[in-house]
Amino acid sequence: MREAPTKTYLCTGRVIREDDTVEGALAAVAWGTAPTPEIAIRADENGIFRLALPSGQFRVEARAPDGAIGQIELMIESAPQDFEIVLKRR
Repeated sequence: MREAPTKTYLCTGRVIREDDTVEGALAAVAWGTAPTPEIAIRADENGIFRLALPSGQFRVEARAPDGAIGQIELMIESAPQDFEIVLKRR
């Protein structure tokens, strides 16, 4: 018998540093309670990226071209979420 596909939610993230968006940052799920198909997504000129996530808990990390990094913990339940990742210098 074939399994039904897992429902995913298209979540929108924004990468920021000191109230300014970060173009070209790479974002990826670093850890999660459910498998995700994403490897890494590059933020657009407004620091925006989108991830398709199933229900569960996830840690999403972002890294700017200059090496600054940040992360956020998310709990996805029954709706997509909008979130921001604040970068800090290493």
